[in-house]
Amino acid sequence: MQAPWQVVLVPLDVTLENYFEEDDRLALAASDSELNRALADILDLYFDFYVAEYGRKLCALHDPLAAASLLQPDLVGWEPVRALIETEGRHTAGQMLVAAPTEAACATADIALTVDSERAEAFIVSRVAS
Repeated sequence: MQAPWQVVLVPLDVTLENYFEEDDRLALAASDSELNRALADILDLYFDFYVAEYGRKLCALHDPLAAASLLQPDLVGWEPVRALIETEGRHTAGQMLVAAPTEAACATADIALTVDSERAEAFIVSRVAS
């Protein structure tokens, strides 16, 4: 994986540690903002998907955490990696593979391996609710 810009990855292992909870959705629903109330209605349907998985209404913060990590990079712990997309089917079919960089093969991306969930969720909720 090579690009003329900095490539950053925030994988599911990290985004699945962060949630927008029902209390957050209800706060949007009670907002004076028409946009926030509409978002609360949309999220109500989306939350239903997660009930079977988590036993309560919430949603994982996949895209919001990825975007938040660009605005506030210290929300996550970054690690340089050598990343490539397997396209020949030797190991997988279209999956991204990562390895530690070496002198012969330098890092091609930074990947988030940890997240400060409390700070990340507070950051995201404050941005969505404003």
